[in-house]
Amino acid sequence: MKKTIAAVSLVIGVTLLLILTGCTKKAKYDVTGKWAATIKYSNGKNFSPEWEFKQDGNFYEFGGEAWGAYSVKGDKIKITGKDEKAYYSGTLSSKTHMSGNFYYVGFEDKETITWEAVKVDE
Repeated sequence: MKKTIAAVSLVIGVTLLLILTGCTKKAKYDVTGKWAATIKYSNGKNFSPEWEFKQDGNFYEFGGEAWGAYSVKGDKIKITGKDEKAYYSGTLSSKTHMSGNFYYVGFEDKETITWEAVKVDE
């Protein structure tokens, strides 16, 4: 009986320790998979590419070769093109929705481009 109580106490203690230290904490947002995006230009034109985020950190905008890489920190996402001049910056509002702005270094004052994406393979 004493061994059973000791074993249960040990399990409870280890579980509490893991919870308190954050070892069991999952990432808040997992963006891997396919997303339906809508890109909106300030001139009124829109287009809707399919995005795919891979586990290896690569981002695909039109299939084929990787467009660039992505990173997620908290609820912020940044997708950077291979040339490092073009990038998407945004916020995840849920596990299936994100939105933000698109930037191209050198064209900041030319046009405002916003985007939003919804996960399609949940």
